[in-house]
Amino acid sequence: YSTDVNVQTVAAGLLVLVAGYHLFDALQAVAINALRGYKRAVIPLVVNVIGLWLVGLAGGYVIGLTGALGIPALGLATPLGVRGFWIAAMTGMAVASAGILVYYLLVSAPHRARAWRHWWCADEGDFRCPQGAGRGLGGANGRRREAQACWPRAQRAS
Repeated sequence: YSTDVNVQTVAAGLLVLVAGYHLFDALQAVAINALRGYKRAVIPLVVNVIGLWLVGLAGGYVIGLTGALGIPALGLATPLGVRGFWIAAMTGMAVASAGILVYYLLVSAPHRARAWRHWWCADEGDFRCPQGAGRGLGGANGRRREAQACWPRAQRAS
């Protein structure tokens, strides 16, 4: 809340970047909560760390405070100051949103799930694997989970 014209001009320019950031944030928030329904939380965490911390924060530091990355092709001379931080934050959120959305599509697509289960199991014709025949991490518990993933729902052991 300022009557200073310079402050209002800078704030108006930043609001466009903030709106872009929130668009990507809303997209990834919906996808992450859908993935939580699938009980998938680790991959979205890793994708968010890469997007928000590495691309967003580190990129904001580089283009916002240092002159290490000149962007003359876009007509931008670094350091960009606060605009650089918001550009990097929006880019990081876009990277995270894209990664999470791709992961969501892989997890939720039924034809991809059937193809994955077909690859996972040793038998070519049906998806019933003998105990421990599936591929994976190994170990008794890992083999049991793998085998249960391959059995049809009606034949799964509890």
